[in-house]
Order: sequence, then structure tokens, then C-alpha cells
Amino acid sequence: MQPESVNDIYLEEQGDTNITIDSLDMCYDIEQDEQDDTDEIDQERDLLASLIEKLKCEIDDSKNRNKFLESSN
Repeated sequence: MQPESVNDIYLEEQGDTNITIDSLDMCYDIEQDEQDDTDEIDQERDLLASLIEKLKCEIDDSKNRNKFLESSN
């Protein structure tokens, strides 16, 4: 996920120096990015779990077919 651009920037003059103050709470952006990462990891974990379960079922089906074929011979 790409960080959002910050458009709300204010300049405050202080003598000969300009100070830039971001009006957005950067902590919120970091927390949101971490939450997005956590959500993606959860989705990947769920996908992997479902794939593993599907493979287990396919293995069981294959074993059952092999047993049936062996008993038929």
C-alpha cells in the first residue's frame, strides 16, 4: 500500500527560517498501514489454511481410491 500524499501543509515564518508543520496525524497513517498489513496477513493465512484443508481432502480421496482398487484386484 502506498502512503497517501499530504496536501495540508502550513508554513510558519520564524525569523529567516521557514518551519513546515504537517496538519495530519502521522501516527494514524502508521497505525492504518500496520492494520492493512495485518489484514493482508490474515487473508493470506486463511487462504493457506483452506488450501491445506483441500489438499488433505484430496490425499484422503486418493488413499480411498487406492484402497478400493487394491481390494478390487
